[in-house]
Amino acid sequence: MSRKRVLTAAKLFVGLALLAWVLSSVDWSTLRGNFVRLDAWVLAAIVLVTLLEFGTRFAMWHALLRGVGQRSVRTVAEVDLSIKFINHVVPSKAAGHAVAPLVLRQFADLEWSDAVGIAGSNTALYSLFYGLIAIVGLAVFAFELPLWLLVGIAASTGLYLLGATAIWATGFGVGTQSGQRLLAISASVPLVGSFVDRATGALPSIAGPARDRFQATVTDPPVVIEYALAMAGTIAIFPAIRVGLLLAAFGEPFEPALLLPIALVTAYSLTIMPITPGGVGVAEFSALYVFLALGVPEAAIVSAILIDRFLGVYLPAVVGWFPMMNVDLGSLLRGESAADERA
Repeated sequence: MSRKRVLTAAKLFVGLALLAWVLSSVDWSTLRGNFVRLDAWVLAAIVLVTLLEFGTRFAMWHALLRGVGQRSVRTVAEVDLSIKFINHVVPSKAAGHAVAPLVLRQFADLEWSDAVGIAGSNTALYSLFYGLIAIVGLAVFAFELPLWLLVGIAASTGLYLLGATAIWATGFGVGTQSGQRLLAISASVPLVGSFVDRATGALPSIAGPARDRFQATVTDPPVVIEYALAMAGTIAIFPAIRVGLLLAAFGEPFEPALLLPIALVTAYSLTIMPITPGGVGVAEFSALYVFLALGVPEAAIVSAILIDRFLGVYLPAVVGWFPMMNVDLGSLLRGESAADERA
């Protein structure tokens, strides 16, 4: 068995072990009782919030595709859900983002340069906004989190901002040598260096016509505003409403409620680390201990987090398998579409 397969198997084992640890904390009889007692309006609200979250998820790509013509709901849905699926068969979000140009070519029928520019815009905006929100979370909750968790979240936040800096610098052709030197230094840091090396290595390379598309996209105010609002709904607002409804229904409301979106973004930030595919196990583990540190009872938060992750992450990934059924995933991951374009 090759070293790569052994490493992949080890990562999957780690993810499943962490998820099993979280699941072992679930009082299944209490959870079943909580569900039985849920009011119909709460269930209806959770379904509605999840549907709205799907809408904002698609709106992120709709915003980015403005410059190449309006795209149908089906197109943006196929792009988003396919990338969500791929994120769960590759080690990290960064690697999943690196496949985005190939997905865009497959479903949006774009020129290679446009696909790379738009994919780079997505990575740049997502990393920047997520990193900034996570910094706010660190500032707000720093004195309540255990040191080991604070260090892990700080490292993952740093990766988001490092990736954002690298992709913005590449996209505008400035500070390339300084950026490469910074990445090289960061990759040599003990413990997190290997994560930096793998995550930044997955960032798309932007040059030539792709750079023009990138610059046109990230400097267009309507695009950036629509993307930011859609992203806020996808990663913060709607997940917070869903988790807030569940915690309140379980008799353990989160207070102050206005901080719940920031708490969730901060708790899930570790998913950028290339530890397990799609952050399976890692996100649930980190979220559990973040909310325990914030005073939320274990039984309530474990149930709420598992439901939130299923509806907000695993369900879209499963649905994303359907548009990928007619795609050769192996060829896509090897970048054969890119090779065909350049040939």
